[in-house]
Amino acid sequence: MKQPKRWLAPALVLLLVVGCGRVSPTLAPTAQPTLTVTVPAASPTEPPTSPTDTASGTTQPPLADLFSADYATDALLATLDTYDEFSEEDWAEAILIQAHATLKEFNYVALDFVMDEDSDADDASPEYRVSRVLFSTGELLPEKPLVIHSLISEIIPSRGISFVDTSGRTQYFIFGTSGKDGSLVVGESSPFTPATKP
Repeated sequence: MKQPKRWLAPALVLLLVVGCGRVSPTLAPTAQPTLTVTVPAASPTEPPTSPTDTASGTTQPPLADLFSADYATDALLATLDTYDEFSEEDWAEAILIQAHATLKEFNYVALDFVMDEDSDADDASPEYRVSRVLFSTGELLPEKPLVIHSLISEIIPSRGISFVDTSGRTQYFIFGTSGKDGSLVVGESSPFTPATKP
């Protein structure tokens, strides 16, 4: 009876391992893949809609018509002729708030998160109480934006603004940062509860 050659099995395994480890130069990736997201454009025949305040029957302006907020980079600040500035913390990020219409009774406030004890936690909407007013002005004008140096929380928003818009309605917005990329996030809020007096 013939004996099998003992060196044949290890040689085949070695050949398979070395052969599978090679990458053909034509198959090697040359660049990182890119992701393109297409957002459908609004229909030109349909005018944009704005939320309606059912209590007063007035239409409130969309957020983009009221103001914009973003980190105040040196390049962005260099494009402005003038701006107001408030510093809660000198070392904190600078945020530029630019009004697109005159905003009256403008307040930048520190907020405390309040959970209503009587409501079910799953159904409750977040509520915020003003712990203190940090900055206040009678009018925030489009030609004079506001730069705020303040620490913005990622987990629970602790800063916000309130103002009276062009329709006479008081608006409330909270500031946070994205946990994904650190960008500034602005969200509409229910009315802030005034600070309680000691």
